Amino acid sequence: MSVWQKLFGESQKDAWTRLAAELGTTFEPGGFFGAHAVRARLGGYDLVLDTYQVSSNNSSQTYTRLRAPFVNPSKLRFRIFRASYFSALATAFGRQDLEIGVAGFDDDFVIQGSDEAHVRALLSDAGLRGLIAAQPRISVRIDDDEGLFGPSYGPAVDVLTFTESGIIRDVPRLRGLFSLFAALLQTLQQGAQSLLGVPPAELPAVFLRALDTVAESLGGGAERVRDSVEARVPNPVGLTEGARCVAEIPRLPALTTTFTFEAPLPAGSEGFTVEKRGALALGAVKTGDQVIDAALAVRGTGAVRPALLRPLRAMAAVGPDARVDDAGVTVSAKELPGDQAPVLLGAALDLWVELTRARAGEQA
Repeated sequence: MSVWQKLFGESQKDAWTRLAAELGTTFEPGGFFGAHAVRARLGGYDLVLDTYQVSSNNSSQTYTRLRAPFVNPSKLRFRIFRASYFSALATAFGRQDLEIGVAGFDDDFVIQGSDEAHVRALLSDAGLRGLIAAQPRISVRIDDDEGLFGPSYGPAVDVLTFTESGIIRDVPRLRGLFSLFAALLQTLQQGAQSLLGVPPAELPAVFLRALDTVAESLGGGAERVRDSVEARVPNPVGLTEGARCVAEIPRLPALTTTFTFEAPLPAGSEGFTVEKRGALALGAVKTGDQVIDAALAVRGTGAVRPALLRPLRAMAAVGPDARVDDAGVTVSAKELPGDQAPVLLGAALDLWVELTRARAGEQA
């Protein structure tokens, strides 16, 4: 690491180049006056990450922005952002704040929308809420496309938009934003779709598409293999073989799946296990995260590190069995609701990537 990086951290160019490689796309340098950008196609949608500036008097502020156009015939409008003291004041003076009936989520976020029932249905998916909650700061909304994307995408096109002041260089966080957008777009286009609403003949294709969207976000893909979907994702730093996940295609009436995720890791001494917390959780350690500690029994100090809290939090709603040892990471679940398989795959991949980077750093 250079002296510059030690003092100021990774540059935007280096961070976004690394992000682009993980997403299976390329970094677009902005030139002397232009803005850097990363463009990726996930789940059939075009996502653009860039920056822009807002000038006021003699100063200017740079913002990081992620946008994705999509066909929005219902003209739904919504905005979701983290609650704060100032947002509480705003709602006291009449600003809309919808409640979806999930206590923790309602407390942490301000939700606004043009169609309350639609927005509540959109956020009824626990996995989607987990992706939103994983972002330390979040402001996502639907904007009018202002004619920028209409010529390419046709009529009734709007834009899903994320903005935040400053330049975000946190690659795992940016990768999480891309995954959130892919999930939001899929849900917006299909409605808050549960597999219960899918015709039996279409179940395999819908289930495959959902897992493929998650795998694609890290440069992998999924395919149908007889009565299962098999997803494969390459190793993020090239030190080991890639990850493999197999999930049975859900069937009526139960619509559950068996889920198995296996991925090798660079050698390391620390390990831990995760399971759904029961009445007795002997030997479990506290991670310090209320959501994780209430839902999961974690044994082994290797899990108590900030970078692993996000994937473990996403797993909390599912309660799988997970093991991390010298050889690798495995995540499994029996009778998993089919709707939760993409969520668990995303969490397992996130856990694998963070562990791989940590062990690669230990060996460097």
